[in-house]
Amino acid sequence: MKLSMPSSFLAVMLLSCFFTCWVGGVLCAQSTQLHFKHYTNDDGLPSSETYTVLEDEIGYMWFGTDNGVARFDGYNFEVFDTNDGLNDVVVFTLLSDDLGRIWAGTYSGDLYYFEEGRFHAYAYNSVLQEARNYNEFVHLVDVRDTGDVIIRFQKSGLHAINKKGQVRSLEIGEPDGLSFYTPGCSGPEASKVAPISRSYPTNITGLQSDFSKEFTLYVGNEDCSREIGRISLPVAKSTIWPIKNLALITEEDGEEKLLFFSPSKLYVTKAGQGAKMIYKLGRRANHVLPIDASSFWVGMEQGLGLLRFTLNEDDEVAAVDTFLRGRSISFIQPDSHRGLWVTTTDAGVYYCPFPVQQKYILDNKTSPLAVAPTGDNMFYASYADGSLYQYDGEKKRYVYLDANRPFGARHEFLMFDSLSSTLFTSQTVLTHEPEITNNQSSRNFSPYLAKGVPRLQSVDLITTCNKLGPRKGLCTNSIQFGILDMDTREVEFVSEGTDYFYGVETFLIDSLNRYLLGTLNGVVVYDPSRPDATLTPLDLGATELSTRVVKIVEHKGGILFATRGEGMVFLRNGNKTVLKEKDGLASDMIRDFEISEDGNVWIATLAGLSKVIYNDNGEEVRTYREEDGLINNELLDVAIYGEQVWLATNSGIQKFQEIPPAAYSAPPIISRFVVDAATINNRKEVSISSGNHNVEIYFGTINYRLEDKVLYRYRLGTNDAWRFTRERNVTFPRLGSGQFAFAVASQNEAGVWSVPTEISFSIATPWYATWWARILGILLIVGAITWYFLRREKNRKRENEFLLQISRLEHEALHAQMNPHFVFNALNSIQNFVIHNEAKQAAIYLSRFALVVRQTLNSSVKGKHSLAQEIEMLETYLVLEKLRFKEGFEYQIVGADDLPLEQIILPPLLIQPFVENAILHGLKEIDAGGVIQISFSGNTRLLKVEIEDNGTGIETDLEFGEESMGMAITRRRLEMMKDGNKNVSGMSVKPVYNVDGTLSGTKVQLWIYLENAVIESNV
Repeated sequence: MKLSMPSSFLAVMLLSCFFTCWVGGVLCAQSTQLHFKHYTNDDGLPSSETYTVLEDEIGYMWFGTDNGVARFDGYNFEVFDTNDGLNDVVVFTLLSDDLGRIWAGTYSGDLYYFEEGRFHAYAYNSVLQEARNYNEFVHLVDVRDTGDVIIRFQKSGLHAINKKGQVRSLEIGEPDGLSFYTPGCSGPEASKVAPISRSYPTNITGLQSDFSKEFTLYVGNEDCSREIGRISLPVAKSTIWPIKNLALITEEDGEEKLLFFSPSKLYVTKAGQGAKMIYKLGRRANHVLPIDASSFWVGMEQGLGLLRFTLNEDDEVAAVDTFLRGRSISFIQPDSHRGLWVTTTDAGVYYCPFPVQQKYILDNKTSPLAVAPTGDNMFYASYADGSLYQYDGEKKRYVYLDANRPFGARHEFLMFDSLSSTLFTSQTVLTHEPEITNNQSSRNFSPYLAKGVPRLQSVDLITTCNKLGPRKGLCTNSIQFGILDMDTREVEFVSEGTDYFYGVETFLIDSLNRYLLGTLNGVVVYDPSRPDATLTPLDLGATELSTRVVKIVEHKGGILFATRGEGMVFLRNGNKTVLKEKDGLASDMIRDFEISEDGNVWIATLAGLSKVIYNDNGEEVRTYREEDGLINNELLDVAIYGEQVWLATNSGIQKFQEIPPAAYSAPPIISRFVVDAATINNRKEVSISSGNHNVEIYFGTINYRLEDKVLYRYRLGTNDAWRFTRERNVTFPRLGSGQFAFAVASQNEAGVWSVPTEISFSIATPWYATWWARILGILLIVGAITWYFLRREKNRKRENEFLLQISRLEHEALHAQMNPHFVFNALNSIQNFVIHNEAKQAAIYLSRFALVVRQTLNSSVKGKHSLAQEIEMLETYLVLEKLRFKEGFEYQIVGADDLPLEQIILPPLLIQPFVENAILHGLKEIDAGGVIQISFSGNTRLLKVEIEDNGTGIETDLEFGEESMGMAITRRRLEMMKDGNKNVSGMSVKPVYNVDGTLSGTKVQLWIYLENAVIESNV
């Protein structure tokens, strides 16, 4: 197919470029790379067209885009647009004021400030629009603590709008001078006026044609300014002075110089000097940001990326490194943690956590096996595909080295001998040439020479050792090891291993002239002084050395052993020190280690880099991972050149710059406080209603290096134990009443814990659980119990009174029944005495009868009497009955000597029914010889009464149904008589037997509990 003219031209150009870049194996010039994180729309940015970036006082990163403002906390982007008060979403500038508010300058020229979660329009936007010329670009410069808003119009220069909306032009120095506005103060403190990134040039006026013009340079503001000196600038009529492509740099000696692009040429000028063009680019610079006195960043438009310029002492360009090639850079901003933020107009935002770290990537080769530095910025590197390259830092290019290696073989290790300028690899020996020429095919590669072997195919390790003699070293090919003459490359094998000791990787000749070898199965020894010298296991008193040992080196009077799985072992003076992951080591899986000139041991592991300092007081361990500047945690090799630490990582070669550990850890920010799915906005005094609630607390620490790897600890009370999490929210389900003090702290990449962030809240106690409710409840319960017992006692008393009343009525009824019968019998007896002229007996009987009547009437009225009165009534009754029965029976009343008869009170006629029953029933069949015995015993609390007769008796104990009416009434009366302990009175009726078992009478037993222990006698 025939190419068209443009296509043919393009093909020729591509071929030309190819042959220019690849001559004799030389790769095109490439600069070092930085490790960037990339944020786009997929991560939450509202647009890939970003114009500016700002870090606020809390640590949030703010981005101005063509679709609103985004705030980033390291986890998520929060977008603010028209729904949040921005009527113009194209935001070119962002800055913060002394009140912590974020100000936004927009494409339309209107200004907005962020406060209380949303943007608010500037009160004098209409004044600002009237003050500017038609379509004149407005740039927000500063918001002062006086309330003045400083703006720069594209054509008419710097202006201020005060709190009353009055506009005035700002003059700094002479009107025809070149001035830089700086926030803050000038005068003697001019060098401390403001960060250079916040210095803004004013307008250059009076330009009519193309010419070089001399200006007086001023720095400061309208309150105070100072003159730097006269400078001469090449100015063209068409020149547009963007406010971000100039930078004022203060050198170490205090001298100041101005850097600027006009429009695509880089100039430098000092006071009293003319402008000197030091670099020319094909495009315009959008932003210039100083790094230090001799280097600065430049953000280029139209895909030229981010440039880092380094100047020499003569202010000439010594080096230009290109990053983010193909991107159009709009703004560059360092953060408070030395990270670098870069906005682009075509690809979102880039963040470099460690701009001082440099990585070297060759044609996307991300698996280097080894690195051997030969200068400050020059090294050899071997890769997994077997290739070997040399990098020239000055020319910024890689050179492929054809080592004529066997198919499939790789350069497993690299060792550079600075004395002979020789590179030793596992495949070959290379004579080092510091300056790279275009044709590298003639490099002096030499094979290893071994007796009986035309070419040594693989050498796993080479190490120099003066104990073998000058320029002698040890080498191995895994199953053999020998002595290498480093000048002649000749190898003489000393011993051959066994299957058990297969895989010799390292060796050392110790003070006893023993060969210590590290193998897959631990440390073995070879003693050349013995005639039968063989490889035998060596017990060094460390079980850790029975596993794979990858390196052995003498250090500070001892020996260091690196293992694959058991960490680092240090044997010195009979003592053993083992460092593992639990001791701070990056990993127990060590790949390699090197000792720097200052005695530090740098250890490359599969999970990071560790630096160990061995001293008499112990060991100091510092570990570095990706969050500390590594481009990849998986390390394959480490090499030392002077004070430089070079690493072969799984992401390329890195020249590692040690960064001091961060002593400060930012405290977490509590972003949301949620109770039962409802967000609480006012967190000053959080009071929650009573009940069980689900409480969720959202928090996060701004740490752009760690991102979601931040470790948090939290607790709900000051006395609670800390809990640990990597989540950014915690939930407390069904939280009950009480006072709570939630605290959360975070750990930075150096392991330092922050000051806890706290929020206090309370959940109200339910009314029924308050102290007054509990007291009231107790009182109610006590009252209820008291009321219950009082009511029960009242009911009991009422019931007893009712029963007593019934008993009394029954007793009265009994009396009513008994008394007529008794009276009739008594009157008949008196009548018989009279008829038979027994006047004396009739008089006695009548007198006794009158006494019984009187006693009965008295007891009926009072309802109770003493035991003495009861006995007296019984005796009167028995006397009458005895007279009536012609002395047919005898009776006996016996009382205990200590029984207080007058103090015992009991109801009347309580015993009389049983006596009457004994006379009428027990003795009814006995004409003579009947005996009734009544005995009293007990005390004032319990009275015991026994009534026994010698009558006919009963066969068994008397059942309730067989009782007479008088006895049944008396039994119920007894059951209602109780003492204070609720003991109940009672009775029993039992037969009495002779010795031969025949009935001989009846015995009635009464036990009467008295209500009062002591009763006065005169009742």
